[in-house]
Amino acid sequence: MGAILFQVSRDGGADAEGTRVSWCEVTFLPAGKVARVRAGSRLLDAAEQGQVKLRHVCGGQANCTTCRVQVQSGTEHLTPLSDKESHRLSDLRLETRWRLACQARVHGAVTVRIPTLIEQLEEARENESR
Repeated sequence: MGAILFQVSRDGGADAEGTRVSWCEVTFLPAGKVARVRAGSRLLDAAEQGQVKLRHVCGGQANCTTCRVQVQSGTEHLTPLSDKESHRLSDLRLETRWRLACQARVHGAVTVRIPTLIEQLEEARENESR
């Protein structure tokens, strides 16, 4: 599961333009669902492809934090935090393993955990009391 997978197709793993296409596996916990997406896809795209319910109120613009996920493994296979993403996550005082699924792009095998609604509500209550 740790390696980048290559598309298996009749033309030997190339897309319509003849370019080699790499695929990555993203595992979503607690559901245990696995999505295969092209390298460079957002975690949000992987969730949609894998039919994993992941809230994203702002439509994937990093204007909210409803699509946040906690990276369990494969952090090194995600793009670095953007300034906007870093700002949004620091507002919530979240540790470094958290990412916004609308911003983080996948370049290898990754496992993320989607917080439950109860966890999100408890977190919001804690942030209001700070």
